[in-house]
Amino acid sequence: GWAVDDGAALTFATAFYDRMLASVPFGQAVKEARTTTFDLHPQTNTWGAYQCYGDPDYRLVRSSEAVRVTQKTISFVSRQEALVEIANLAARLSTKAGEAQQSELEWLAAILKALEEKKWLEKNSKNGKIWTALAGVYSEAQQFSVAIEHFRTAIGLDPSAISLKDIEQLANLLGRQALASYQQARANARKTGRNTDRKIRLLAAEADIDEAIGLLKWLIDAPSWRKNPIARKKGASAQEGPGKTVERLSLLGSAYKRKAWISNNPGPALEQMKQAYEKAWHLAEKQQSTTLYPKLNQLF
Repeated sequence: GWAVDDGAALTFATAFYDRMLASVPFGQAVKEARTTTFDLHPQTNTWGAYQCYGDPDYRLVRSSEAVRVTQKTISFVSRQEALVEIANLAARLSTKAGEAQQSELEWLAAILKALEEKKWLEKNSKNGKIWTALAGVYSEAQQFSVAIEHFRTAIGLDPSAISLKDIEQLANLLGRQALASYQQARANARKTGRNTDRKIRLLAAEADIDEAIGLLKWLIDAPSWRKNPIARKKGASAQEGPGKTVERLSLLGSAYKRKAWISNNPGPALEQMKQAYEKAWHLAEKQQSTTLYPKLNQLF
């Protein structure tokens, strides 16, 4: 550390303890305090003076919440309250991996029990958003097949509960699950010398990837946009439909890449992959957004 500016020091301390008392994790509280100090006191380097050591995930827990965490029990008054808790769980899981997720998965079990008591896991249209939110949790927990099942259930229960972002995520999960399943079958075939399971998994993996590609093309093509020239912005072409985004084109390229990995004839899939990544790169350039990710995909 070094000598600090008094005003900036007060800003840092206030911002840091405000965040800690709001149960924000220690590491995030430090980051936000530094950012606030830097923004409000650009003339000094006090924002970087404090050396902060400790578990970045540590946070102060309110007594009522501490009881719930210890007892692994929770109850809900409304579906909205449940959705907020599920979203918070997904956010925490996104920052953890492996054994670090275990306590969060135990909390998921408590949430599921509370949902069952309320009969909010019954398959009816009122519960579509619950199933969608749980799909996000299972996705962050790397349980792809369960996440896919929940997304499909949500679509069947209440299509309005599914956002376009959810469909992007479903397509990505289908591709990732397909490749992981095929690679596992191939490893098993090498160990056992039996190739039957590998062939079955290959067919299932190809079907999943084709479904992912179909979903992404549906998002990208935006047929209603092309059929309604009046709604099109002046000077815009059909190639500039709102469904075509850098993210979706990149996901499409990734889907074709995975198809090439498992295919006996990867050439056509590799060509489609190249085209998708090139379109993502050109669109990123046109929108003046970051081109690094699509460009790297295109090159490698």
